[in-house]
Amino acid sequence: MSTKDQSESLVEEVLSGRNRELQVLAAKGLAPLPPETLISLQIRLALSGDMELVTLANAALGELDPTLVAQVMEDHGADQDLTYFAETSDHPLVLETIIRHRRSTPKTLKVIAKRASPDLQEILLLRQDMIIDDPGVLEALEENPELSTYSSRRIGEYRQHLLFRKKIIEELPIEEHPDFEEVTHEEVIAAIDKVRAEIEPAGDEEDLTGLTEVQIRALPVKIRMQLARHAGRTMRNILVRDKNPLVARTVMLESMLTDSELELIAGSRSVVDDVFQIISRNERWLQKYPVIAAMAKNPRVNIGVAVRLVPRLSVRDLRALRRDYNVSQQVRRTADRLYKIKRV
Repeated sequence: MSTKDQSESLVEEVLSGRNRELQVLAAKGLAPLPPETLISLQIRLALSGDMELVTLANAALGELDPTLVAQVMEDHGADQDLTYFAETSDHPLVLETIIRHRRSTPKTLKVIAKRASPDLQEILLLRQDMIIDDPGVLEALEENPELSTYSSRRIGEYRQHLLFRKKIIEELPIEEHPDFEEVTHEEVIAAIDKVRAEIEPAGDEEDLTGLTEVQIRALPVKIRMQLARHAGRTMRNILVRDKNPLVARTVMLESMLTDSELELIAGSRSVVDDVFQIISRNERWLQKYPVIAAMAKNPRVNIGVAVRLVPRLSVRDLRALRRDYNVSQQVRRTADRLYKIKRV
């Protein structure tokens, strides 16, 4: 019998309840099992309802080295295990590991949010995916008596963005609404694990998934769309350049883009046309001069859109654009005409 089979057999024996002495040993953390298997078993006993085992398991788990707990949670943490330590641990390393873990759910993060230190609050606020899925994470943070000024400001920014995003999507023509296929958390994790096993990494890793760009692009479209809905900066930069318009549109409509990102996207020559159309219909974004200028100067932008933006350029930019042979003749002529009028 292999070591894995022996471990599974021992776990089954403990959970069966046939051997009380073995159950007590397991609850105390003394069963001959690998750390990740033993800790998970102890958690199941701590939640079993058998008061003796509950007391013993909770006591033993509370004495574990936080470094070991963090490592086991990072490599092997199941939903139940992550939730248990979110509720019982106060160690920053353990809580940070849980916050960053791709299996953590909004429910788990809410538990931590109510008592997280200011440093952990900042890390939690990076989990845009969980916040978009369940804005209740923000409400839980607001219940934290140690809520920092920075966190309070970021919560306001998230709320402003979420409400604004909803308004923008509602105002889009129905055919342009992102067409999401329901994808479960488990499906996303399975797809990530499959790509990681089948495709060699190349380049820098994205923080949340641990995948590189070549691996991310190999994910199924529905998974890329799901990731795009709550992408961090690195993931946004990859997926906004996706050749599938559905994925790129999702980034534009479902992510919290910074002003600098918008400017780069507006001037990009490697995004699909749908991206420029979305920017051109967002009056809030078109109040930002760098975005207007980048769009007007970008030869990839539809001529009609670019021409409409040219009148909003400064005299200096008009002078440069009228001689820019990368853009269309119509854009150059419009810039030349307006330059001659405005320079006076």
